Amino acid sequence: LGASGRVVPGTPAFRYLENRCGAPGAFHGDLWAHPGLKHKESGGTHPALLGVMKYANGNGASVHRTYLTQGGRKALVDPAKKMMPGLPLNGSSVHLGPAAARMGIAEGIETAICAGNMFGIPVWAATCAELLKTWEPPEECREVVIFADNDASFTGQDAAFDLAKRLCHLGIKWEIQIPEQADTDWADVYQQRKGAR
Repeated sequence: LGASGRVVPGTPAFRYLENRCGAPGAFHGDLWAHPGLKHKESGGTHPALLGVMKYANGNGASVHRTYLTQGGRKALVDPAKKMMPGLPLNGSSVHLGPAAARMGIAEGIETAICAGNMFGIPVWAATCAELLKTWEPPEECREVVIFADNDASFTGQDAAFDLAKRLCHLGIKWEIQIPEQADTDWADVYQQRKGAR
């Protein structure tokens, strides 16, 4: 993680999460702020939000990077989100809160934070639909809320039901929560509700 530090007020990473997820000070777990990370494809250097990918037992697998502007928006680079080379990612996620008997899993980091804020449970982030399918819950977990993206392509929903089937075989209770509106995730729902206040 090198020059990275905690996600605290004043960092682009904090501003980004505050813009997307609200609730300043609620960011914890394996998130870090980097002041200037090289973006290989564009040749530039940008602040970044780092999410440490860990297996259910807490061992590290890789680091997910979101490149940002100083103002806390997603940087105009392609790709803006990248995974560092590391160990196999199947089963891993960004642990955004403590392991718990009842907890959630979502795709994106922002989606997981927003779902956690809305539903009042710790929610971890698989970072993509493919890794949602393979996610392994921690030992403490007895019930999982799967916060699926409502994709017009059905990618998010398909991944959620694949995971639910695996959880059934593990003897873990599950439920799936899907936003009503097509092509939205729980971060979008959170923003809409915040705007309606």
